[in-house]
Amino acid sequence: MKTNRNTRSLRAGGYSIALSAIVIAAVVVLNLLVGKLPSSITKPETSSIKLYDFDDQTRAIAEGVSEDVTISVWAEKDAADKTLDEFLTRYAALNSRIHIRYVDPALNPTFMEQYADEVPAENSLVVESAKRARVIDTGKIYTYSYTEDQLYQYYMYYGSLPSPDVFDAENVVTNAVDYVTTDVLPTVYMLTGHNESTLGANLQARLEQENIASKSLSLVTEAEVPADCDLLLLAAPEKDLTAEEVEKIQTYIENGGHVLLYTSYTAAAPEHLASLCAAYGMKAVEGVVFEQDANAYAYRYNLIAALESHAITDPLISAGSYVIVPAAHGIQTLDAYRSSLTVTPLLKTSDGAYLKNVETMTSGDKEAGDAEGPFLLAAIATETVGGKTGSFIWVSSDALFEDDTAVYGNTDFIMNLFGYSCEKQNAVTVRSVSLAVEPLVVSESESHLWSIVLTVVLPVLAVGAGLLIWFKRRSR
Repeated sequence: MKTNRNTRSLRAGGYSIALSAIVIAAVVVLNLLVGKLPSSITKPETSSIKLYDFDDQTRAIAEGVSEDVTISVWAEKDAADKTLDEFLTRYAALNSRIHIRYVDPALNPTFMEQYADEVPAENSLVVESAKRARVIDTGKIYTYSYTEDQLYQYYMYYGSLPSPDVFDAENVVTNAVDYVTTDVLPTVYMLTGHNESTLGANLQARLEQENIASKSLSLVTEAEVPADCDLLLLAAPEKDLTAEEVEKIQTYIENGGHVLLYTSYTAAAPEHLASLCAAYGMKAVEGVVFEQDANAYAYRYNLIAALESHAITDPLISAGSYVIVPAAHGIQTLDAYRSSLTVTPLLKTSDGAYLKNVETMTSGDKEAGDAEGPFLLAAIATETVGGKTGSFIWVSSDALFEDDTAVYGNTDFIMNLFGYSCEKQNAVTVRSVSLAVEPLVVSESESHLWSIVLTVVLPVLAVGAGLLIWFKRRSR
């Protein structure tokens, strides 16, 4: 009997050991399988700011990558920014062709020299494919919602800058992935040689962000506009073009090219430039346009433009956006131009607008002799020649393209001009995430109530439930 009991005990013990081994093995295998799952499943995001809730456009671009893309993080793995690390892990999970690697600056100090003239800060990124690469400085990943003036005032008062309050990784990384995988990049050539103005730094950054390349062009030394030119930009030339340059530009447009001209009221239309504008059905009205108070922003020469329907302006009209045009001269269509040409207004003034000569004016009010509106502030002329459609866009304000006037829908309007001319249908505009967290505000009365609930009511209920269970078991 003793032997049988020992045998049964041994058998039961063996079963327990075998079952424990099976359970442990199952747990190990399950852990390995769970470890292979993406972070979006194993680490559900509970934060209200949704750092990793990817935009539909991000998913479309990332999931559409058909070649290897490597995102190199300029940091030692264990010392890398945790938020950025988690973001990149989840981003790479969207497509197996996107790879993440960490480059330790201490072990590879010369790594960044092949990508940038100046070594960026740690946690900067390099997004690279076989086609090209782009460096993303960490200062573009963590940015500010404040204006430059607000940051300057903060620095002057506190002696330091505030912590960045915007996490823009999704926007800049998605744009970079789009940039390094796109087969052909749109190219804007900027005409030089006539004291042209330069685009504002913010506008140049937006062009780069939209993956639009820019180059300089002199039509004095070049025989023609290059074939890879998607848009020729004439940025407020102060000196007149030559007749030969005008001829080359017209030939470019006739071959399906696109030209964007913006001018200053001080040099609205010198002789040869005026002939180019006239060839596309428009002429300048010299002076500065003023509006009545209801159609002006702060000052009467800051014009609240009326948006006319066109592919360029329709998105702004749908969004209810305003375009504020400062210090503009007028544009008018010619009484007659060739029938093959179509001239379409983009921006215009109200009927109550008037034109003033800033050198002789004595008041901003409308006076006798002031030319009356309405005036065009921007227009596009299109023409199809030999099956190729070219365009000529004219905007009558150089101040509109400066960083200081990037208000309301101004930047969107300008980017729509570039996007339309470069035939870039889909701009990559992915949301930025504010890092500001709404504080939980509890009133004094609510604080007292919750204190009583947590320190008195819940303990009493727990003790009461325990006593009830003990009494029932004792009565059995």
